[in-house]
Amino acid sequence: MVIDLRRAGVLTLDGEAHEVEAVLLAMSWDLAVALWAVQIRITLIGTGKVIGRAPAGPAPVRSIGQLLAKG
Repeated sequence: MVIDLRRAGVLTLDGEAHEVEAVLLAMSWDLAVALWAVQIRITLIGTGKVIGRAPAGPAPVRSIGQLLAKG
């Protein structure tokens, strides 16, 4: 599957929670480590889990309030 993320804007997944989570985390990890995606910023909201950091990535945030406080 190929998605133009700039045109898509917000991407929403629907389905069983455990399946959606698995797809979301797999897609995010693929984007985080892709050689062609060196300037991409990935923000996951609502997963309920803190996942590992990608190499040279920013520190993970634990809440939306923490993200907003960074401004």
